[in-house]
Parts: sequence; structure tokens; C-alpha cells
Amino acid sequence: MPLRIESFDGDYVCSVRKAYKDILKRIADICCTDVFFAVDQANRITKFIDETYGVKPDFPWKDDNGVFRHLDNNKWFSLIMYVSLDALLKNGDNRKLNIINLKIDTSKRDELHKINGIYPAFHMNHKTWISVVLDDTICDDKIIELIQSSFDLTK
Repeated sequence: MPLRIESFDGDYVCSVRKAYKDILKRIADICCTDVFFAVDQANRITKFIDETYGVKPDFPWKDDNGVFRHLDNNKWFSLIMYVSLDALLKNGDNRKLNIINLKIDTSKRDELHKINGIYPAFHMNHKTWISVVLDDTICDDKIIELIQSSFDLTK
């Protein structure tokens, strides 16, 4: 019990506590893989963004909403959020899912909104941004194409 109570600070307890934490860290390092998001597709897309642009998400709100920014001007080109389906569709469905917000060429907005899994952007300007559901409804290649366009539009 003294091992778990931080106020116990004797030499022996502290040395055992340190050894205990070191063992747990080694186990975690060997057995676990860090992922940023709850959904596989969101993590695949994050890996693509990191490998292509050298950008990892930052979490300015200390929650599970990750912002991807240009390294030179700090402008956002993508945002992955964990939201309810109701936030997108206003249909009362409270299931949570990851979405990615991307800037678009406004001339393609109507065409994109016709695609199942692409919606007017949640929490962003609906004219210039879209939300794409990250549940494998849309293939990674299409999302990557949209990311590349968003990256170029926000330079």
C-alpha cells in the first residue's frame, strides 16, 4: 500500500516505487503503440499527414480534437474531431465518430456534398470547409486527395 501513496516518501518505498514505474514503462513501451485517435482510419490519415507534410496533430483544447497546421504559417489545413453523428446530421443519433474537416475549392462544394460521408463542415464555414466521416465510408485515397487540396488551399 505505501507504494501507491505518494505521501510515503521513505528511501525504501521511493526506490520500490521508482522500480515499479520503470517496469510498467518498459512493458508499455514493448506492448503498446501510441495512437492519436479512436478510429483506425483517423490514425491511417494522421500517419499519411505526418509522412507527407511532417505534421503531427496538436491538441489546443486538451481533448481528442487534433489540429493539423502548416509548419511555416501555422494555418490549419485539417482538423480531426470526435463528435456525435447528430452534430453533422441533426438526426438525434448520439453515436460518436471521428470526422476530418478540410478546406475545399468552393466550386466543388455541391459535388462533394452529394457523396455519402461528406457533409457541410461541423463547427467551420460551410461554404469553404467540409466534414468527412472517418468510418471507411470513403476510401483513404479520396480523403488523401481532399487533404492535399486543403493543404494547397491554406498555404
